[in-house]
Parts: sequence; structure tokens; C-alpha cells
Amino acid sequence: MHDIATLMSLNDMALDNFVATISRMPEDKLSWVPIEGTRNVRDMMHEVAEASNWFAEAVENKSAEKLQWQIWAEKLKEHAPEDQTLDDLIKRCRGANERLKAAYTNLSDEELDAILPGSHMEPTPRKLAMFPVRNTWYHMGQVNYIQTCYGDHEM
Repeated sequence: MHDIATLMSLNDMALDNFVATISRMPEDKLSWVPIEGTRNVRDMMHEVAEASNWFAEAVENKSAEKLQWQIWAEKLKEHAPEDQTLDDLIKRCRGANERLKAAYTNLSDEELDAILPGSHMEPTPRKLAMFPVRNTWYHMGQVNYIQTCYGDHEM
């Protein structure tokens, strides 16, 4: 059984490492892509923020309707708004993470294990709590790959 406090702590650590890594990158590399048509580091930050908000919303509304793959597939094509600076994206990631933690605050074991209707996944809040951690780690790996592509092997 997943301990929610531990998962929220892991998510904090994953986000801290994600932000720290990106903050050390040269600004001109935040929008760099290895090949045309792929997402850049800014886009990954956008997704990390959006994903935390998606999961928070599911827990807040007790509904997984918006977690259906058809909806996610379209959301995953989004790019970070051009007018958002690195600081803006960091604030969005941190704000979404705080929203996620707030959504889990004071949920009983019964609420944590209740299926959220509306998705083929039949998720519970407890099962969903690992998704933001995994998503941030996944994008951290992508950022590290991008860094090696443009020649930064020190990360």
C-alpha cells in the first residue's frame, strides 16, 4: 500500500531535482530540440505542471473522466506558452505540486482507496499519487538526454 506522505515527499524531491537541473542549463538550450517537431525542456516543464494539475483535479473532483487517454493524448501535444519565462514555468510547476499535495490533505483511507469513476484505468487517489512522481522522473531523463545531445555531459 502506498504511503501518501512518502509519495508526496518523493514528488517534492523529484521536482526539486528537475528544477535544479533545468536552472543550470544555458537559457538558449531551454528551447533546443534534437530534431524538429520534438518537445523541448520548456515543453516538459509545461507538462509536469499540467500533469500535477490533472491529478489534483481528479482527486479534488473525485472523477477520473479527464484522465482518459483520448484527452491526455491531445494534452501531451501542447507546448509551453512562448510568453512564459523559466521563472514562470518553475512557479507553475511548484504551484501545481502544492495543489496536488493540498488535494491529498486529510483524505481518509476509504477516500484514498475509492475508485474515481470516468476512466478505463479505474484509478484510486492512492494509485494516482505515484503518477506525478513517475512523470517528473521520466521528464528528468528526457532533460538529461537533451543535455547530452547539445554536448553537456556534466549535468
